[in-house]
Amino acid sequence: MSLSAHTNAVGYHEAYDVQTARQRGVISGRNSLEEIIDSGSYRSGVSDKPAPFHAINGDRGRAYNYNRHIRRVLSNAPYTMRRLDLSPSIWEPGLPTHDYTWDLYVPSVYKTLSFTPSLDPDGDALDESITEALNGLGGATASLGASLGESKQTTKMFAQKASRFLSGYHALRRKDYGTALALFTTGKTGGAGRSINASDVGGAWLEMQYGWKPLLQDLHDVYHVINKTTEVGTVVRGVGYGKRSAKGSFRQGSIIMDWEAKSSARTVLLSKVTNSRAYLLQSLGLINPASIAWELVPYSFVIDWFMPIGATLEAMTATVGLEDLGGWTSTQFKWIVKGRAETGTYRDQSVWINSPGDYQEAGFDFHRYAYTRHPRPAFYAKENPFTSTHVENALALLTQLRR
Repeated sequence: MSLSAHTNAVGYHEAYDVQTARQRGVISGRNSLEEIIDSGSYRSGVSDKPAPFHAINGDRGRAYNYNRHIRRVLSNAPYTMRRLDLSPSIWEPGLPTHDYTWDLYVPSVYKTLSFTPSLDPDGDALDESITEALNGLGGATASLGASLGESKQTTKMFAQKASRFLSGYHALRRKDYGTALALFTTGKTGGAGRSINASDVGGAWLEMQYGWKPLLQDLHDVYHVINKTTEVGTVVRGVGYGKRSAKGSFRQGSIIMDWEAKSSARTVLLSKVTNSRAYLLQSLGLINPASIAWELVPYSFVIDWFMPIGATLEAMTATVGLEDLGGWTSTQFKWIVKGRAETGTYRDQSVWINSPGDYQEAGFDFHRYAYTRHPRPAFYAKENPFTSTHVENALALLTQLRR
């Protein structure tokens, strides 16, 4: 959703439009084609724009704090009331006493452009973007510390797999295909007729997701970190993103107001390497004991699905060996509100809401925060922890816990 302001002038400005209500039909036996019954103005636009930083200070070479606010009424079609009294008119026997409609407007019962949705009050999108950007300053990083802490289990895993594949190879040579299949999948054999149960499959899946894949990724990352030349004076850049969305509704008398909102944050950080040795150790994952300890906690990955504690702990030492060169976080907040009358609502037996109308307003807020030093990471909750991979891993984990 893109939203343009009614003016691009610097400063705070409001715009107003006119709404005109009409009634139509038979009133007191008189065939009134149409007449205006009310007219008034409503606030239809708000624009708040500060002067650019460089226009005041003449400094175009750095990021600066900036805010922009826009509110617009997009549609204001009236909803209609209807009154129907079919008893014969004493004035005009051929017409009903009353059969007419009249217009009502949402701005008559609701202060326009006054509602701002409550979305992401804890600032999770902002914290997520900052954490990602801090971790991105190191480029490709490796969890070598955690890998060393798990070296005993890793050695055991290698030994078991080597033994299993060797046994599977011998089974193939003997043309014992059933045993070979079991060894190459779950690693368990039980003679003829043994079936592979869910816990075997779940264990193999978890072993691949949290054993082999992280190990191979660490080997890949260590190779790139060691071969990457990061000399003193090298400028590094980290970029992070975060987004959240929500929807809701509220009532204003007989008017139902539905809203949808989206927020996003983007953080860009620039730094210069001042200590290449410390930067290398940080990139290898050897300088943060808290992050290493968290990686060694059993099932810590499950908590990371909901609250990425590991990523935040890692970001706490992401600036080791670096000098801040500035950066910024920009946030965007967009929303739309739609108002409609609840049709069929009776005021009495002969008066009801005949059509819902169409009222829409939208808002847009932009903020940019400039940094003079590295920002601090903060813990945040994920917007959607239940990705398809997480669901698959959770099912596999449940089969293991039920064994």
